[in-house]
Amino acid sequence: MAASKRIDLQTTWLVMSRKLRTQLEFWLLLVDYDREARPLSNILYQVYLFVFMSLWGLAMLTLLADFGGQALAAIPLIPAETSALAVAAVAFTLFFLLELYAATQRSPLVFSEADAHLLCQTPLDRRIVAVIWFLRAWMFRALIIWPASIMMGYALLEAQFGGELDIVHLPLYLLAGLRMLVVAIPLHLGLHSLAWSLGTWRLHGNQDLPALRWSAHLFGVFMFASCVCTTLIPGASSQTWLWPLVLPLQAGLGTTPLPPGIAVSLSWAVLGIFSLWMLASRISLARAAQETSLQEALQAAKWTMAFGLEQEIKQRQRLGSGRKPSRLPLRPGLAALLWRNAVQSLRSFRLNQIFSWVWIYGLTLGVLLVQDWWVRTLLIVLWLYLLGNRAVIYVKADLKNWWLLRQLPFAFHQITLTNAFLPLIGIGLAASLALLMAFLMGIRIHPLLPWLLLPGIVGIALAAGLDLVIRAKAERLTAGSPPLTTFLTTLMAALALGIPGGLGWLALTYLHFPIWLGILIALAVSLGLDYALYLLVRKLFIQIQ
Repeated sequence: MAASKRIDLQTTWLVMSRKLRTQLEFWLLLVDYDREARPLSNILYQVYLFVFMSLWGLAMLTLLADFGGQALAAIPLIPAETSALAVAAVAFTLFFLLELYAATQRSPLVFSEADAHLLCQTPLDRRIVAVIWFLRAWMFRALIIWPASIMMGYALLEAQFGGELDIVHLPLYLLAGLRMLVVAIPLHLGLHSLAWSLGTWRLHGNQDLPALRWSAHLFGVFMFASCVCTTLIPGASSQTWLWPLVLPLQAGLGTTPLPPGIAVSLSWAVLGIFSLWMLASRISLARAAQETSLQEALQAAKWTMAFGLEQEIKQRQRLGSGRKPSRLPLRPGLAALLWRNAVQSLRSFRLNQIFSWVWIYGLTLGVLLVQDWWVRTLLIVLWLYLLGNRAVIYVKADLKNWWLLRQLPFAFHQITLTNAFLPLIGIGLAASLALLMAFLMGIRIHPLLPWLLLPGIVGIALAAGLDLVIRAKAERLTAGSPPLTTFLTTLMAALALGIPGGLGWLALTYLHFPIWLGILIALAVSLGLDYALYLLVRKLFIQIQ
């Protein structure tokens, strides 16, 4: 029996090691690493690459930690430790929910066509295959979870210290990051393996357990109810359903002793791995391969940035899902265009798209909270670029089907208005919620900002559209290769938002105009710039050759 297990392990690892070697060679190729180089050159380059990536990673983590520390310290009436604990708990909970949802909707084990022939039809121990495939996925997730955990420890240190941290305080940085890391590793392992356990349970033999597909939804409702209880019921934060997650995070953030936190985190890891090992014994690898037949190719397209191939694979999955055709409204004109965009949004919706709206909300709130103008400028640049990309999502889809777009019986202004309608509503709601949250938190908001928000967002959308049509060529559009937004979007959006804002600020601060007059001037300039951008986009769109 032991010899059989050893052979199964060697066979499974042989297949997995080749996959890992292929992926590793892809990343080494990006950094110009040559495996065939001479040994001395190899060693020197490895040392250089390790030192460079370590310094770059530390610099990025400290930069993000500076922003995070300012955001934690800016929240009124709540200690920084409580804010950091809440953010960390919500982040790990959302991670578990997303992994649980993905694992129960589709097999967590992703097999390529070659894997299906080599492994899925053989009498290998299913538990060994599941654990090795899990470890690979866990390590890839760790590239995000572990640095984010270290950054949270750094951010709390920044908020607690209150002063300027320099090289002298490097041991404090290392200690804060290490505390959070030693807790996050087993906690991440346990939560991830528990999500995979339910995913493998659903794939037992030929039976199907449809109830498991609702486990993520039910757990989300349960956690939301727990948050309501902790808010409304005094002392509810010590209830038994929260402390297994809260205690390790408190230990990692330094608010409780570290050994109990490590013990609870290790308990999560042991429980998760044990559940995965037991529930994977009867998994049907053939069903797993059938459910993930295109996922390996989809992941390869993402890593190689073959966006056209990625969209083609996704479209093939959607068309093969047996969906009923949509029923368009009978009224012609704008109603048909709006319904087309709504159907396209529903059919192409993925859970990860929610993060783009969370980013818009978070960046808007971060711009208002952060006082350091260097960090605020960086956030504004990211905010402008993200808003521009989100606003022209339907424009890109239309340009990809250029041959069909030119045949539609609609005027340019109709297509432009309907393409911008849904994204601008979403962006406006997210930004307005951020303004409302900042107001409730006691953050001082300049009186010009609420009035310039909506016309400014329209200007950002038109700037992104102008960036697209400037570089659009008919031959590339006919081939289904639309242009992508560039830094020009950010530059023109900054001008569209900065010129009226600057004139209004000048009128109120130095010319001492009444507030209503300064707002009126800024609003008139903003609307004028929006109209000028619209005319320019319209002209260039018609002239695409």
